Formats: sequence, C-alpha cells, structure tokens
Amino acid sequence: MNLIMKNSKNFLFFAFAMLFVWSCGKDDPEVESIVEEQKLEASEVNLILNTDTFSSTIDTYLVSAFQSNQAGKSSTQKVDCTITDVTSTGYTVTFDNCTVDGSDEVLNGSLNVVFEEGNEDAAFTATYNNVSVGEVVLNGTRSFEVSGDEATVVINVVSDMTVAMADDSVLAETGTKTLTISFTTTNILDFAVTIEGDWTIVNNNDVYEISITTPLRSSFSCDYITSGVMSLIKNELVTTVSFGNGDCNAVATITHPDGSNEEFNLTD
Repeated sequence: MNLIMKNSKNFLFFAFAMLFVWSCGKDDPEVESIVEEQKLEASEVNLILNTDTFSSTIDTYLVSAFQSNQAGKSSTQKVDCTITDVTSTGYTVTFDNCTVDGSDEVLNGSLNVVFEEGNEDAAFTATYNNVSVGEVVLNGTRSFEVSGDEATVVINVVSDMTVAMADDSVLAETGTKTLTISFTTTNILDFAVTIEGDWTIVNNNDVYEISITTPLRSSFSCDYITSGVMSLIKNELVTTVSFGNGDCNAVATITHPDGSNEEFNLTD
C-alpha cells in the first residue's frame, strides 16, 4: 500500500467558484464551454492518488528500518545490496542497483536520514538525493513522525518532493498526510487504513490543491480506497471526489464545479 492507500476543509474558494458558475446562467454556451474545459478528468484524479506510489518503496523501507531500530544498534547495516552507514544523529543509505523486500523496482541514489533532536525514537527526516525507482527520480525531503499504541499506528508525513518521470515531466508535491493503521482485530486483512491531510501537487502548469474532508479509508484486504471524500481545487474551481460507502469496487464519483456527477474507475 502506498501512503494514499497502497502498502499501507473546506476551501474559501468554494463559495466564490460556485457563485461564478451559477450566477452566469446555466444556458450561456460560452460559460458551459469554459466549465467543461475546466472539469477535472478521471486521469488527473488517479495521478493525484498515485503520486505516492513512486516513493512508497522507499517509504516502506524507511519506516521498516525505523521500527526495527536497527540503525541505532549497529555501525553498519546491510539489507540486500543496500548499505547503511550510521552515525549518532542518523544514517546515510546508498542504493546501487538494489531491490528491497516487496518491490521488483531497481533503486539507485542516496538517502540522508536525520533523527529529530530530542525525539529520536519517534521522528526523522529523509533527504532524497537523485533516488531512482526504476525510471522515476525522486529529490527533496520527507519527514516522518511515528506514534501509536496497542490498537493503532499513526505516521505523519510532511513532504517537499519533486518526481521526475520517464517522459521528462516533473511532479512537485508539498504538504502533509496522516496515515493511521488500526489493528483492533486478529485478522490482518481487516486492519483499517485511513488517510487525512492537505497537500499541493504541481504538474507542469497545473496546480492541484487537495484536502481530505472525510478521511479516506480502506483495509489490507482491498487495494482501493473504499470510502471518504477528497476536495480538489484547480484553477480556483472546486471538485469533490467521493470514494463510496465501503465496498471494495474501485469505483469513485467526481462532482464537477457545475454540480454534475461522473463515475470513474480507480484502475484507469
């Protein structure tokens, strides 16, 4: 689940955007054309949902290493072909044509991990230096804070990242997400996973402001978001995405700024 739902708020623009759409008149063809052009496509929603997929392999490795606490117990750690050089304040990870458990992607580049001073047991920041996951190259920082109890694990992630794609396009992401895993059952497949947060994604000239208004929810038994509501602003127009009532069916509904609804498939 990536940090959107694989591995593991309303906006001030809303009233203005809706007032603009409706006060101009639904029968004005020029306005209808403008609104139609500014409708959010299903492919854009899936791009937003899948942005974390590119870093999820590294995130999984980082959180696993952090939770095992191996970095503070030895001077050198070897995981497959990944070498970790440890200091008292953090460690550096060098990937050299490596793979890590759970992924077939080849990794290259380096990570510099620094523990939060006075909070070494709960928080760290990872700086990505040309870390490639397959053909995708990651740069920037992600800060993690891990907490929890017997029933839950909570991972707060603050991102300031760029993602260079194989087609030379570049995505930029800034903002925060909170991943909560609830394990109040003995069946691991029933563990609940929720996502909350607010972040911004820039894709070429398009800027998307995202806010989770109702926590996105799934479980380890489903690869898709099964409920929750996401609000997105693009070009100062607000679109909402509803992920259903809990069924694992890969279907979500976009509500466009003109009030129309459109179902789409999360696998498209």
